[in-house]
Amino acid sequence: MALLTGPQTKKLFRHAAENRYGMVALNADSQEMIRMALMAAKGLGAPIIIEYSIWQARSFPFGGGLDEFKAGMKALKFENGELNEGMARFFNDVYFLAESPQFKDVPVVLHVDHFPDERGPIAAIKGEPRKDYKVYDWAGGKPVVSSVSFDAKGYTNLSDIIRITLEIAKEAAYAGGVAVEAEPTEIGSKLTTLDETTQIAEALVKEHLTVDSYAPNLGSVHGQTTTAGSPVQLDKAYKHREIMTNALGLSYPMGLAFHGTSGFNDSQLKEAVQVGGIKFNTCTTALGEFARAAADYYWEVRHEIVEGHKDMKQAATYGASQTHITQKFVPWLQQRIDILGGKGKAPAALEYCLK
Repeated sequence: MALLTGPQTKKLFRHAAENRYGMVALNADSQEMIRMALMAAKGLGAPIIIEYSIWQARSFPFGGGLDEFKAGMKALKFENGELNEGMARFFNDVYFLAESPQFKDVPVVLHVDHFPDERGPIAAIKGEPRKDYKVYDWAGGKPVVSSVSFDAKGYTNLSDIIRITLEIAKEAAYAGGVAVEAEPTEIGSKLTTLDETTQIAEALVKEHLTVDSYAPNLGSVHGQTTTAGSPVQLDKAYKHREIMTNALGLSYPMGLAFHGTSGFNDSQLKEAVQVGGIKFNTCTTALGEFARAAADYYWEVRHEIVEGHKDMKQAATYGASQTHITQKFVPWLQQRIDILGGKGKAPAALEYCLK
């Protein structure tokens, strides 16, 4: 097997922290992007994190229709199976590919992220899609999700963030150890203070709970695409990690998660790994690479896809466009994996996780 369980994911995060390498956490926007991510990881012998977020729950490929797509994230409902369908379809795709012989040697983490409160992560932990779909039957009724978190966007009161974090951590513990990532403050808003990190750590200890990665806001920005580098205060990362590590009584350093890394240049990515980064959320820049590859293909065949052209069928097939995109997107993603130090880490990581 290669789709890691919660306890195995905890081990992977520890392995990454102790061996100082980072992992791409890709917000896969389609079934094809999921496959390309696994192809990239396999080609380099690296672990990979596939993220399921609120927009995938409403997106066209995973259950939403055009009206839902236009309505966007704010219109997401958690009743009548609406969330369950998108979650079931996404989880099914990841499980099917990760467990296939082709990718059996790739450590794959399925992470639920960017939901505005505890409902999405807890639905994943509890296996809510089981009520309406057969997605969990082939997983033995156990949670398919490896790791969860929620998005602190819009929260101004730390007590609310702590309450939600504790609820998620409690459910994860009940479910047999699904890994949990804590996000203390909104990315792109005010920076996380050391006092806020201390308060979160103390609240976890008081409730006899833990988290497995920590995402303080050090200045990164969601959607940032500049190659000049975001003004990230990486020098503060060590202190946040130290507080969490010591408070939770860990015998290894707490791994840090970095959100909004599309604006990180290569030097920042490498530095972020050295200060404890293990998980690097990658969305905006990946979507851009994917879209540009698609645009490049259709520009190349613009004359062939005209009605009546002898090669129209061949040029217009979905497979032809996806083959072209794969040839562009996979090498780009592999470059990012390599920068984070993930190349060649899969064999040792998988052995450690499965012990």
